[in-house]
This record gives sequence, structure tokens and C-alpha cells, in this order.
Amino acid sequence: MKDAKKLSAHTRILPPLSVGDCVRISNQTGPFPTKWDKIGIVIEVRQSNQYVVKVDRLVRITLRNIKFLRLYNPVIARIPLATLSTPTITVAESKQSAPATPKMSSNSAGQKPTPETEQSDTSPLEEPSATVLLIKLLFDLKNLT
Repeated sequence: MKDAKKLSAHTRILPPLSVGDCVRISNQTGPFPTKWDKIGIVIEVRQSNQYVVKVDRLVRITLRNIKFLRLYNPVIARIPLATLSTPTITVAESKQSAPATPKMSSNSAGQKPTPETEQSDTSPLEEPSATVLLIKLLFDLKNLT
């Protein structure tokens, strides 16, 4: 009984994870077995603190105990793939994206004509939404790696 008290003196119960949580995964092998070098997503919760995790950047799926997983809050939130695959453009956006046509004005003194931009009826271009900027950022990051 004394051994049980000694062993459980500095232990704690880890909070449970849920499906879709981003986690850091302990290496468990090689020269640095305590290194938390992989990131994954919990795809299934099993009994006895076991979790099925899909490892990022790999097609590998691994079964890990909760003591080898730590909850991880990524800097950039994940976006569902459905929103990335089909960007939609409304009619108002397509009208706004049309460039203004230059109109040449002639001077009576025989000087070169100077281009003047024709003002359109539509309002000036609006700032892109946060979703569009985030999608562009994700595609740029994907192309860098």
C-alpha cells in the first residue's frame, strides 16, 4: 500500500480529448524518445484512454495512449475542405472587378492626348473578406512546403 501512495503521489488525471482535436504526438522511438515532434488530429476515441490519431503530412494513422498526446491549439484555425474547393463570386463582385477603361482627351493646342480614367457607376472596390485572405494564405503556405 505504501508503494501505491508513493507511485501516485505526483500523478494527475489528463483531460479527455474529443474527435477533431489537434494534438502533439510524442516520438517514442529513436535517439530522442521524449520529443513532441509530430502533430495530428484525433479521429476516434476508444476505451482505456486510447485515441486513433491521423498524423499531419503523412497518410499514417496511429493508435496512442493519452499520455503520449497533448492538446494543441494551432495558430491558424483549420478550414473545412468544402469551403476551400469552390470559391463563389457574386454578380456585384464581378462588376466591381472590371477595370476602368481609359478615355483619351485631346487638347486644342496640339499636345499629346492624355489618358483619363472613366469613373464607373459602381462603388470603389471593397476590401477582400477575412475568409478570402485566409484561403490565399493557406494556399501560399501549401506552395512553400
